Amino acid sequence: MGQAAENKESLGVGDVIAGAVFFVLSAYLFYSLAGAAVPGLFSSGALIQALVSGGIFLAFWFLVGSDVFAPYLDLVIEREARTVGDEKLSKDLHAESKRVDQEIEDALRQARLEGVQRRDRLVGAAKDRAAILIQEASDDADARLKRSRNEIEQLTAQASGDVEKEAAALADLVLSRALDPVSGSSVH
Repeated sequence: MGQAAENKESLGVGDVIAGAVFFVLSAYLFYSLAGAAVPGLFSSGALIQALVSGGIFLAFWFLVGSDVFAPYLDLVIEREARTVGDEKLSKDLHAESKRVDQEIEDALRQARLEGVQRRDRLVGAAKDRAAILIQEASDDADARLKRSRNEIEQLTAQASGDVEKEAAALADLVLSRALDPVSGSSVH
């Protein structure tokens, strides 16, 4: 209300004279139009009475208008300024809200991207570790298979040698019994 009170000006004589002239012309125009539309509606005394009432109103406005009506007008002006200020503040806050929402959305998008990249790195590391473990297991299985094949070959060679020895021993035994009549048994 401080700024509105500083701008308070009383009505000048020129304002009152302009208002009086406007009122007299408006009253005469109304009297003429209404009298022409409905003859005998207004008497000449009614016009004088309207002009006197208007004059009293203008005098009252001139004398107390700046003290009575100016604070009300100042209040209306201040409220309008505050409303405009509130609307501007509301627009500014709305723009700030949109900016903050966009920052939050950007931060969330960045966090999601970092999360996906981290997940991809972890999955890649896990795949690499799995490939190493699979290769180690494959190498271990190949070594075991090779050892097993060597063992089987050795056992096969040993068994083959043992079979030949036993076959020779059995052949000797069969031959010796077949040739030896003393034992009393013959091979059939």
